[in-house]
Amino acid sequence: MTGPAPFDLSSLDLGPVNTDGSGSVAVTVTGDIFGGGTESETFSGLTTSTTETLNWTSLQDITLSEGGVGDEFGVDNIIVSASAPTPSAVPEPGTMLLLGTGLLGTLTAAGRRSRKA
Repeated sequence: MTGPAPFDLSSLDLGPVNTDGSGSVAVTVTGDIFGGGTESETFSGLTTSTTETLNWTSLQDITLSEGGVGDEFGVDNIIVSASAPTPSAVPEPGTMLLLGTGLLGTLTAAGRRSRKA
């Protein structure tokens, strides 16, 4: 699962495909964090569908993989939401231009007043 922008993964349901109770599965969920890094967690001993809460934020994609050979698993009820963009600590160039123009205008007006006096 890949998103065009960072997203948050709240929870998902994991469980074995074979629901007759004859075995258990292990599932590893790995999330690549937008901007670098990973989150990873393995859920083992799943014999029925189970809701797993993750609360991972700022992901760019997730990968689900079997924990062992032949572990067939199902996924349902994936709860995702859009991440809020991280605010920039550096002012935009337009803001700096507006501030500079206002300051220049103020200084020019003050200079004209002092010459008239």
